[in-house]
Amino acid sequence: MTSHIAIVGDGAIGSLLAAGAQRNQSPYSVLLRRQRPAVTNVVHMDGTSTTLHNREPVALSSRDLLIVPVKYYQLASAIEQWRHLLCPDTPVVLLQNGMGGHEVLTSLLPDNPLYLATTSHGALKVSAQEVKHTGMGETKLGVIAPVHGTSNEQALLNNRVTAQINACLPPVLWQQNIQAALWEKLAINLVINPLTAIDDVTNGALKHPHYQRQIHNICSETAMVMTACGFPTDTQSLVARVRKVIAQTANNYSSMHQDIHHGRQSEIEGISGFLVRQAKKTGIDVPINTGLYQKIRALSLK
Repeated sequence: MTSHIAIVGDGAIGSLLAAGAQRNQSPYSVLLRRQRPAVTNVVHMDGTSTTLHNREPVALSSRDLLIVPVKYYQLASAIEQWRHLLCPDTPVVLLQNGMGGHEVLTSLLPDNPLYLATTSHGALKVSAQEVKHTGMGETKLGVIAPVHGTSNEQALLNNRVTAQINACLPPVLWQQNIQAALWEKLAINLVINPLTAIDDVTNGALKHPHYQRQIHNICSETAMVMTACGFPTDTQSLVARVRKVIAQTANNYSSMHQDIHHGRQSEIEGISGFLVRQAKKTGIDVPINTGLYQKIRALSLK
């Protein structure tokens, strides 16, 4: 029996997932949060394009998969809207830029097998009905809420979910500790997203000497919080990772820049907001990240 992949929303990454499923002839549907014209065209890195067919929602069995590539503030309402399609054994993958969403997911879907994923693929929604793949990357995947069964059953499910995601957004790298991978991604987003959004610049602009002390200070605070939360690291390691991504994505605009530029709500709560909340729990002062958090919130209210 062929499995079905349901994707919540037609944002940039959601549309990339749909295009991957379409190219691999994997049955899929795109679950829109509201009635409106959906993305119908995805332009790939090689210049070819895929026309999406927004199939009707279907009830999902234990062999199917729900992928939730939505922003932190959209997560609860998205799950409430579509969980009637799920059975208690339907695996669910949360694919987000920031952190904290897994707590929302586990509270709303306490019985389902739950996975977390993060991707370094770049994508841009260039219009209401077109998405462009702007950068090749990889997708990291790991489990956070296992099935209630044997270790063999869990391994079989992990392999199947990995294969389903790999059909949509390859290559997929399995992570025994997905939280560590998400912290590493968060450390990069804590620098690039708010700075580019506040100053209205591309990622590459952050190579300028003007930003280097700020980058160092953001990473210093982040390293302290990560270490206190059980993910030990140091400032220089984080700075090196951030600079590498800035160089690799120099011509890109960050997702937060695009949200602020287009007057949309940003995902600051799942990025700087998450770090600030974790810092409070561990008793660490993070004035630089707190200031960026407050600035983005102020811009979002304009």
